Amino acid sequence: MPNNALDKELKRSEKPDRLSFKSELVLLMLLILIVLWFDSGIAFLEPWIGKPISNVGLWDLKALFVQHLSIVLIATTASFLVAFGLGSIVHVGRFDQLKSNLLSFCGFGETFPTAAMIALLVPLLGYGLESVVIALFVYGLMPIYINTIQGLESIPKQISEAADGMGLTPLQKYLTVELKMGRPYILAGIRISLVVNIAAATIGAVVGAGGLGMPIMSGIRIFDPILIMKGALPVILLALLVDGIFRKLES
Repeated sequence: MPNNALDKELKRSEKPDRLSFKSELVLLMLLILIVLWFDSGIAFLEPWIGKPISNVGLWDLKALFVQHLSIVLIATTASFLVAFGLGSIVHVGRFDQLKSNLLSFCGFGETFPTAAMIALLVPLLGYGLESVVIALFVYGLMPIYINTIQGLESIPKQISEAADGMGLTPLQKYLTVELKMGRPYILAGIRISLVVNIAAATIGAVVGAGGLGMPIMSGIRIFDPILIMKGALPVILLALLVDGIFRKLES
């Protein structure tokens, strides 16, 4: 019976096994410790590492972290809504030409350097959050769009034929079969977009958008490695944490 094969594949895609997030929990604890008590830790270690060149405590790491996370979440959420929505529409509607055109547009956005895009947007939108969010939004479209299309088209032929044999409409097939089985690909696209934007958002400090790039850029200018670490460590840990969580969800 064709529906038996379909039911088996859908049950496999539900992944009933419990996932272990022990390593991600460790990363989360390290991230919280650094964000909340970086300055105290540096003051405690001064006898061994020496006094920082600048007054590291002037930078409120908690506020910078919230700014950075806000930029990433706003841009990536917008990228997901647009890229996933368009990917789903062109797939269900079988709009092959539009699918190809959107792929070309997303490819252009990904190959165009983020710093260059921000530089072009500043004269139009001014300094601040808007230029950075728009640049990261465009940069995050490509991985989500491509992975959405790949995920929805990755259904084995026999499963697709079984769904057709059950008389499912394209929309029903999308909702009940393709979306569930394509979930790992879609999550992978979100993961790539998030991780890339976490790193790229540091450039926002150049145009006054705030975030963890502020101490990094200042540290580079005055050759203060401790100030650089104050911004870089949370960025690294946040990227590793997000990457680890989404990889577990994909598996």
